[in-house]
Amino acid sequence: MTAICQALLDVHPVHGRDMQSIRTAEDMAFEWQQHNLVYELFPENDSWRLSAKDVDLNPADQNKTLQEMYEDRTGKPFRLEDFIK
Repeated sequence: MTAICQALLDVHPVHGRDMQSIRTAEDMAFEWQQHNLVYELFPENDSWRLSAKDVDLNPADQNKTLQEMYEDRTGKPFRLEDFIK
């Protein structure tokens, strides 16, 4: 993942959360891993799973965990048991 992210950065730099810095291959790979985690854990037709199918490498999500992304978007606390049945 890190090698793929570095190859992307070599061709197209991606801004960091502050919109000034450039993301690193490592933090982009971390976001990719968070997407994969959602895709693996959430039920098949869950909107979060469908949204996580494709990694967007959103600057605002730099270094955020699955829990932080969920809480930022919904304003609700993340509780895994709400999604895994």
